[in-house]
Amino acid sequence: MGYKVTRRELIKRRPEWMISFLMMLNPNCYKVQPTREAASKILVCIRKTIKESRVCEKTFPMHILEREGELSIVNSKGKPVLSFSVTEA
Repeated sequence: MGYKVTRRELIKRRPEWMISFLMMLNPNCYKVQPTREAASKILVCIRKTIKESRVCEKTFPMHILEREGELSIVNSKGKPVLSFSVTEA
């Protein structure tokens, strides 16, 4: 048994920025990891990719919301748009 990062898209239709952002992510991000800590390190890599891609600056105002084991991109109204979380595989 291991842990993996799962992605949830919380909007009906993918905007262009989301498609290009998801293409930037390494496919290894979704592989099963042996420990929860290893999966959490992947969340750190995803956060770094969000910062480097400047997704939150290019489109309408967005923010990164971090909780334990979860990383979300939220819009200016506070609604989550895209979420990554660590779950058991």
